[in-house]
Amino acid sequence: MYPLFVHAHNPDRIQSHNRYIDFYRQTSDSEPEGYLYAYDSHSLWEFYHRGYKISCGYYDSNLRGQISALTDEGGILDFAAPVRYLSLELGRDIANHSFKARVELAKDPGAGITYETSFEGKSCQVSLETRKARAALDYAIAGDLGSIPFHWLKSNLTMRFVDQYKSTDIKASAYFPTLHDSLFANDLNMYGLHFEQLRRAGDNTQIKLQASYFYSSARLRYKGELYGKLDHLNLFKLGIDVGRKNQHLDWTLGINSYHSFIDDDSYFDIWPFSAWDAFLAHRSRIKRFHINSCSPFAGLLYHSASPDAEGPAFWGAISYHHHFMESDILLKNRKVVLYPFLFSYESLKFDVSEDLDAHLEIKPKFCYRYSGGEIELEITQLLPLKWRKILDYDGGEPSQGPGKKTKQWGGTQARLNLNFLF
Repeated sequence: MYPLFVHAHNPDRIQSHNRYIDFYRQTSDSEPEGYLYAYDSHSLWEFYHRGYKISCGYYDSNLRGQISALTDEGGILDFAAPVRYLSLELGRDIANHSFKARVELAKDPGAGITYETSFEGKSCQVSLETRKARAALDYAIAGDLGSIPFHWLKSNLTMRFVDQYKSTDIKASAYFPTLHDSLFANDLNMYGLHFEQLRRAGDNTQIKLQASYFYSSARLRYKGELYGKLDHLNLFKLGIDVGRKNQHLDWTLGINSYHSFIDDDSYFDIWPFSAWDAFLAHRSRIKRFHINSCSPFAGLLYHSASPDAEGPAFWGAISYHHHFMESDILLKNRKVVLYPFLFSYESLKFDVSEDLDAHLEIKPKFCYRYSGGEIELEITQLLPLKWRKILDYDGGEPSQGPGKKTKQWGGTQARLNLNFLF
């Protein structure tokens, strides 16, 4: 596929977008270890022929996570959600109207259409896309080996409206289960709705409004037995921020609020995977799951040149986000006292509000533009802050006990974009 991008006949544009995100990593001598990272790479070739815009692209991404050393004897969980396809897109402009149609060729195929029109300084764009996707959770615990598959169909409807005073984006998403095999029938349903509006409040001042809603439910079955259930997981988000652009230094102030909860009991039960586990049936039941968060933030952005200026340029952004959070999470673990007559329950309470007080977001970006294209490198780093630990710091290193060392890091993102015109 890659030689096609390099040896294309008189292409108008060649693009390459690459991103890597290191969400979280932990190494420890006494606790489970793990990591979560993601990457995506998109190469695109565009050219025009007799009024048609033709694009050919290759997309490759993956979300990977792993937890190891689950028990004294070992044990590992490994998650992967790969996406890989070849895309072919055909576009046509007729007067004030634009049409695009795209197909994605892969083991999990997809397709999409886009329509855009403009009139009297206003524009409207509507896009519809759908794609199959898959993921797998591999496990190796206490001699039991296997893989839990997930298959779903993802669909997005996106609308964008723009005039001289504001731009409005609306996106509706839906995930539906598709394939089942002879062992697993994992039905995962998710729905999302996002609204965002950017409004001009002056020559250099903008106001951004955001509102999102997410809903999820799941029924997980193994050989016809229900081993997991997730009922009515809801997430709401509201946000507003005000920003002002200046010649070299921009600023922004805003606030985001989150609210999530589960209506009914949800659980995960390990017993279907092994006949012996029926005598030691362990069911984790989520009795309560409520998290409320309010996060005001302030940020500064320095840019050495105009966004459209040629030559080298540097952007540097820093923002502080403070978290006011409350949570009520109650889990109950069922334990067998005398199978199958007598069971007991152990209650576990969690308070995630104690884990984080605030965080800093640092984002430097380097760019070089010239008449034939641009090269852009951007790095983002999140730094968690626990003010209680900082204010109580006495100059000594916190002790973790003899032979116990735990290291945690993450929150890093790197992007490299290449754009060449011919």
